[in-house]
Amino acid sequence: MEGFARLGSNMLRLLRLMALATCASGFATVPLCDPDWYDKAHFDCQMYEQAGWCKSDGTLGEGWCKTSYYLDGLTSLETCHHIKGDTWGWYGSLDGFTTKKGGSAADACAGCGSECPPTTYKRTPNALPADCVDAIAPSGGVWRDSYGYTCASYQYGNFCVQTASGGWEQGGLWKENGYGELSDYAW
Repeated sequence: MEGFARLGSNMLRLLRLMALATCASGFATVPLCDPDWYDKAHFDCQMYEQAGWCKSDGTLGEGWCKTSYYLDGLTSLETCHHIKGDTWGWYGSLDGFTTKKGGSAADACAGCGSECPPTTYKRTPNALPADCVDAIAPSGGVWRDSYGYTCASYQYGNFCVQTASGGWEQGGLWKENGYGELSDYAW
């Protein structure tokens, strides 16, 4: 019995040392694998993963709005062109949207490199007709609205939702987060 008590005591000391090392290094523990995680703009793992904002290795995906302000060496196809100009854009890494709640998409979302279980999605994306294809931007890259959101962002964030009468209106993450009128994001 004494051996178990000593083992427990040693384990407790090890855990305390690890906690001190974490605090001393400046890294706080992050509440990983939180199914309700969202970034500072209130976008969740479903948006990051399905809209292509991240890759499974934790790097930026094709859907992320990349600009020369944050990243060097981008080609015209990789650069996110939007109303604010090529020197404004989303941060150069997923860490730019870390929240007080803790962590970035790379820490919280399985599809963005986290070791969490796969995300259970809460929204059903808008259905698209089989012949629907994204418009190509003048640069040759993917179409984006004036603030950098792609068609996939609109689809997987349910920015537009179909009404019972067959029309469309603002909805999903757009409506929840109060980003204004969709028409404000037109070119």
